[in-house]
Amino acid sequence: MRILKVIISTPENMEGAVRAGMNLANHLDREVTVDVVKMSGDSDEKLVNEVGMNFGMYNISSIKFMPDFLDVLNIDTQTNFENSLIFTYLDPPSPLHDYDVVHIHNSIPIFALVICVIQCRLKGVPYVFTTHEISKIYEWPEYLNMGAAGEFLFKQVYLRLYESVIRGAEHIISLSNSDKETLRKKFPNQDVSVIPNGVSFEKCDNEVDVESVTGRPILLFVGKIIESKGVLELINAVDGIKHDFSLFIVGPESDPSLVAEIENNCDDRIRFEGYVSKNRLRQLYQFSDIFVFPTKSDVFPLVTLEAMAAGTPVISTSVGGIPEQITPETGILINPGNTSELTNAINKLLIEEEMRLEMGKNARDRATNEYSWRSVANDTINVYRTVID
Repeated sequence: MRILKVIISTPENMEGAVRAGMNLANHLDREVTVDVVKMSGDSDEKLVNEVGMNFGMYNISSIKFMPDFLDVLNIDTQTNFENSLIFTYLDPPSPLHDYDVVHIHNSIPIFALVICVIQCRLKGVPYVFTTHEISKIYEWPEYLNMGAAGEFLFKQVYLRLYESVIRGAEHIISLSNSDKETLRKKFPNQDVSVIPNGVSFEKCDNEVDVESVTGRPILLFVGKIIESKGVLELINAVDGIKHDFSLFIVGPESDPSLVAEIENNCDDRIRFEGYVSKNRLRQLYQFSDIFVFPTKSDVFPLVTLEAMAAGTPVISTSVGGIPEQITPETGILINPGNTSELTNAINKLLIEEEMRLEMGKNARDRATNEYSWRSVANDTINVYRTVID
């Protein structure tokens, strides 16, 4: 069986869907012949090293067209629609028709995705599509304050193209049951399987200095620094914490104004580290007492799984597929945007150490049993076999 993995990505993207596609390929390589192509990005070498790819990854082009067209049209929106106008051409290491299945991850930039799909159709190669964001997409117009012009553009262009990709796929992989329900309602005739993201189980290198993360109970947030991840709610919530603690905020600095606001709130309890190395991130996961991720919009985040794999109890929100990850035995779920609930949950786990430790053990057991990359790879191979047969 020969598989081509295609990772659609904007040049700056180093986030979950990209890493998930690369990690899955890493484990598929033990069972099938797989080539990986990714749209060229600013940090591809760093990504390959951090994921620990066992083989080479091939780059395909990222061609920008009219990156400032929203300004020309005078459309005011928070949505980064210019990412839609990045094109590519699928140029794998072997002729496209030599592959049994093409497996595509991610949908942004949308025109790059569509071009890859058209090439598959022209060559008669079936494609499988993993929908990393299906439950969020239909919320974008309201959540991102697109305005009338932005919403019209989104529905008439982006959404139509995205739905055509789903309809044309031989099989769809969703990350959670909640995503599957969304797909079932909108695409009742489409074959859908639920295969979640997996997680790696690794400890930090011994030579890493851990002095800076010891001494007080440690709260950890890891995520893209944008408003929807709930980092401001977390900073507001810690004012009500009744116990000594250290809070580490980690993630790529995507919103400069939000970063500035976080830095203005930093003191001896709150530390902002920005983007950190893979080893530093492992260190923080390993030595944290509570992982706090008060996201307001998510699908099936990797960071919660990574915290669980490190044996850390999780406080998060009941959005997307997170309730399928976090059970009452492994953490606490709150309503998104509810600062008082967040404060209460943190206080509860800081006070009840025995509960916190038991949740951490259960979290690691759950991650090991339910979300190993090996089991994810095996389930994905079964999908490929169904498509080929």
